[in-house]
Amino acid sequence: MKAYSYKRFSSKGQETGDSIRRQTDLAEKYCIEHQLELSEDTYEDLGVSAWTGSNAHEDAGLGQFLLACQQGKIPSNSVLLVESLDRLSREKIKKAMRQLMDITDHVDVVTLIDKRRYTSDMDFSDFIIAGATMQRANEESEVKSKRLQAVWEAKRANPKGSKKTRKCPFWLNVTDDSMSFVVNDKVEIVRKVFELSSQGLGNLKVAKQINSMGFKTARGKDWSPANISILLKARTVLGEYQPTKSVDRKNVAIGDPVLDYYPKVISTELFNKVQLCIADRAKNIRMGSTSSHRNLLRNNGSCMCGGELFITSKRQGVSYFQCQNGVNGACEHGLFRFDVFLNFLKDQIIRPMYFNYWVTDSSNELEVKRDALVVEALVLQKKLDSLLELDVSNVSVNRSIGELAGKINVIEADISNIESDIAKAQLSTGKLQSVNSMYELIDLAGGSGSGQIEIHAREELRRMLNHFKIKLGNIDRCSLVSIEHFDKRSGARVKQVFQSAKTPSRAIRRLGKKGIWKLTDYDYEKN
Repeated sequence: MKAYSYKRFSSKGQETGDSIRRQTDLAEKYCIEHQLELSEDTYEDLGVSAWTGSNAHEDAGLGQFLLACQQGKIPSNSVLLVESLDRLSREKIKKAMRQLMDITDHVDVVTLIDKRRYTSDMDFSDFIIAGATMQRANEESEVKSKRLQAVWEAKRANPKGSKKTRKCPFWLNVTDDSMSFVVNDKVEIVRKVFELSSQGLGNLKVAKQINSMGFKTARGKDWSPANISILLKARTVLGEYQPTKSVDRKNVAIGDPVLDYYPKVISTELFNKVQLCIADRAKNIRMGSTSSHRNLLRNNGSCMCGGELFITSKRQGVSYFQCQNGVNGACEHGLFRFDVFLNFLKDQIIRPMYFNYWVTDSSNELEVKRDALVVEALVLQKKLDSLLELDVSNVSVNRSIGELAGKINVIEADISNIESDIAKAQLSTGKLQSVNSMYELIDLAGGSGSGQIEIHAREELRRMLNHFKIKLGNIDRCSLVSIEHFDKRSGARVKQVFQSAKTPSRAIRRLGKKGIWKLTDYDYEKN
């Protein structure tokens, strides 16, 4: 006769204890005493609750044993060995008894602690003992749950004044009195990851860079893009703590985050900058771009038809801006050569009327404020998207959707006002970049490399171009560039359209770096 062992404990903290060894020894001893063959197929649920019935789910150990019984993979004359009935279930007595009878319909159950055997034709005394055991187990779990819930509710009510657990971000340690946290030397990893990401590097490149520097994860392994992604989105680096509770084996946020719970290790400005970089990269990936860092116009540029632009390579590897509408056959402007746009930057963007935009200026405070609002809008939009997937006929859901949409509209209006203030501030003060340094930056950003230096140059050039609204197009084999900026004299935004010579790439080779662009009165909004 074959015996199968089922072992379980409810919390991960018991992994280092004696529970598994004790349950294993009892099973082996019983098999020897009763001349049973202990199957090598063991069923375990380590750190899984029997009070919530999680161990009976199909992906859990007991659930797998029940499925094997139903499929006839377990011989009917077999025995299931458990330390006690509360290892099988701690649910209400009705559910627990039904589960026990379901098991005994297939195999006998032996409780090793008292060597009692439960079968499909168990007598009345077995029912009484099983019922009493299960009732006591459920009551114990319920009392324990209420006590733990009360403790956690007290901690949520006063998180800063409560004792801290050892479970905390890897760059922090709990103090000896368990009342606060201190930063450890691993914070260097966190700061380096955010620094590299803010320079425009994707998660894969950041992971490679961090690994090359010899840094390891909290578990001593190499960093993966997934590890980097989780860290970059963790608001714990800002000192925030989000109370949660477990619902259907998932952590669900409760209430608002607790500010200044942890030591702040990353500035809000840097965190927001990184979130914007992540959002930009995600946007370009959705559009099909595999080199989003090369798209100098991903934040402030578009096609003259209104479509979004992405970078593509065609015809012997030459790079082009392509309109998303063009992919769908709904744009007449066609491709715009990347090197022609770089030529435009060198020829026109450094003209005196645009000089004041190439600055390191005092408007940084406004930009920080704008970035914070943009990140807030992204968070609210994510919540709104989640609500829209629910039943919108529900009054409560519908009300929440309206409130979130209203908040997003207010924030977007604030962002628009701040951007106008930024444009004005940039004209009142600043230090001009030299023409030569700008040429060097454009050359570096426009190169084909994808190293850290090139990506950082593109981020810097993109930051400068964000002061303009740029549209690209084509007409009669000529390239068109519309550039809109804030004019100091008129106090309003001014738009100008430039037209290149025919077949601009050939004109550049024929006429040299300059001389192929001229102002035009072409109105793409009417044509």
